[in-house]
Formats: sequence, structure tokens, C-alpha cells
Amino acid sequence: MIFKNFILIVVLIFSSILYSQNKENIIGEWKVISIDNSEVYINTKTDSISTTTEFDRRHSNKVSHQDGIAEIRAFSSHNEFIFTKEGKFYLYLDHRRKENTLRLSGTYEIINQKNMNLKVKARTKRIMNKKAEYDFMDEKLIFKFRSIASRNNEPTIYIFEKIK
Repeated sequence: MIFKNFILIVVLIFSSILYSQNKENIIGEWKVISIDNSEVYINTKTDSISTTTEFDRRHSNKVSHQDGIAEIRAFSSHNEFIFTKEGKFYLYLDHRRKENTLRLSGTYEIINQKNMNLKVKARTKRIMNKKAEYDFMDEKLIFKFRSIASRNNEPTIYIFEKIK
């Protein structure tokens, strides 16, 4: 019985340490280095793009194909996310971070080591509650979020690099 209680206490302490580390790790300014909306993958560091067969079939002519990619690139590939220690977040279309490039803002709450709730205020001033998954790998933030760029009811997967 004492051993089981000891194990439970160790697990709880370890979980709370991981939880607080993730909360601290997410705070900062992040820029997109890749985006995958389940139809188009864009790597901003290598400027490479790949598309699915379904996307290619739907955008069968060259102009439509380029326009589809350009839309995703314009709305997502230069995004910068900011998470503050006060629990606020901002999503800007790009590095200029002006009022006209602010796409989403709101508050975030870390639920556990992999999930957060977002209370999102869109440019239309509408408030939405969203869930996001997150993880860290090699000092990169992997962020799964249903956004404008999401397709087929799949979350868009962003990989962010910390700016500061």
C-alpha cells in the first residue's frame, strides 16, 4: 500500500513538472516553418510544396492549381503566433504585426501536456472556442489547429520555430 502511494505521488509530481514545463515552453513568439492542411504541404525554409492527388484532381488546370496553393501560402505560410505568460495569444499573417495583419487573437488555457483550449476572437469579432493539440520536438512547436487553411475536417499542422 505504501509503495503504491509512493508511485502515485511520483507520477503526480512528474506530471505537474511536465505540465509546467510545457506551459513555459509555449510562451514566446513563433514563426511558421511548415504547414500541412492534409492537401498541401509547404515548407517555408526550403520553399518546397507538395500536394495530394485529391488536390491535384480538384485543381486540374495550372491556374487553379497555382491559385489553390497561393491561397494557403497567403493565409498561413508566413503566420506568426505569440503566446504570452498572461494566457493571451495572437496570430498575425506575417512579421509586420500591424492591426490589419492580426488574424486571430484571444486567450489560451493549457489543459494538459498535449492539449489547450483557445477562446478565439476572429477579425469579424465573433468569439469561438477551439481546441488545439501541441507538442515539442527538437525545440520546434508542433501545433494542430483547425483554421481557415484546414481541409477535409482535418486540423492544419503547423511546425513553428521560436523567434524569441
